[in-house]
Amino acid sequence: MTTPRFSNAARLAGWCGLIVALLHPAVLQAQGLPEDFAEAGAVFAGYEGTWAVTVKQPDSGEMVTRGSGTAEARTRIGGRFLEIEATIEDGPVSQVLYVLGFDTRHRTYHIIAFDNTGTYFVTAAGDSTSRPPHIVMYGTDDDPAMREMGFDKAFAFVWHLGSLDRFTIQTRWIDTRTPAREEHLFMTLEFTREAKE
Repeated sequence: MTTPRFSNAARLAGWCGLIVALLHPAVLQAQGLPEDFAEAGAVFAGYEGTWAVTVKQPDSGEMVTRGSGTAEARTRIGGRFLEIEATIEDGPVSQVLYVLGFDTRHRTYHIIAFDNTGTYFVTAAGDSTSRPPHIVMYGTDDDPAMREMGFDKAFAFVWHLGSLDRFTIQTRWIDTRTPAREEHLFMTLEFTREAKE
C-alpha cells in the first residue's frame, strides 16, 4: 500500500486549520485563556513535536557546528507555554530547557532558560513590538562574579521562526563594560522538525 504524500502547502493548511479550531474564542474561553492570547497560542501549538537540533558558534567570522542532538517541544498548562527540552552531544551545553510564554498583561513574549552549566535559571522578555517571526527578549542576572567586578550581567535570546519545520534560538551576551552595550553572539540552536515515520 502506498503512503499518501502531502505537499508543504497542504500540510501548512492542515496545521492552520487545526490551530484556528483550537484557538476559537469558545475554546480559549473554556481553557480560561483571553482572546488576545490567540496569536501566541497559535505560535506555541505550531511548534510542538520532535526536533533535530544543531548547536553553532561563531569562530573567525564563520558559524561552526559545535554539537547536535534532539529536542522535544510541547505546550503546557492548557497551551499557555511552550516547553523545549534538548539533549546535545559534544556541544558547549549538553542539556537545555526553555519555557516560552506570552504575557497578555504586558503584551510581551518571555523566556525562562535552564542548562547544565549551572544550578540556576535566567529570564528575559521582549517589548510590546517584538513579534513573530523575529522575537527578541532581553534579560539581566544578578551574577556575584560580575557584580564583584563592577559590571552587570546582561543577555538576549532571539527566537526566529523560519517555518513550521524550522526555527532557531540565539543566545547573545551583552558587553556591559562600555556604554555602547554591544551584543555578541554566543551560540545558535537550530531546530529542524524530524519527519514522522
